[in-house]
Amino acid sequence: MLHTVFNIFLFLFVIILLILGITELIKQIVQKAYKGQNSNPIIIIFPINEATENIEYTLRSIAAKIRWTGNFTPQKVICLDCGLSESQRKTCEIICKEYGFIELMNKDEFYDYTIKINQR
Repeated sequence: MLHTVFNIFLFLFVIILLILGITELIKQIVQKAYKGQNSNPIIIIFPINEATENIEYTLRSIAAKIRWTGNFTPQKVICLDCGLSESQRKTCEIICKEYGFIELMNKDEFYDYTIKINQR
């Protein structure tokens, strides 16, 4: 009796792993199919100022979502400084160092960056 119950649980466990594997395979195939030929960068712009609450939480959430989305990820997240306090700036700088795709820019740097992107 115990041996039969163990076999059933083992069988269900293998089936669950099989379903997860097939799902991941389909996800990879779809991502490759929709990747396309377009090489334009995908950029998320996050304007922040002193009134913005939970900057660290928001940036870490964005980073976590980007890591889990696979090939559909943006190539850059820009934290646009629209008047940060010194402590908020330090928080953003720390997070930017942790995640290579997040960058802190002021309005002038962002303007120069957009000009550079459009000249490609």
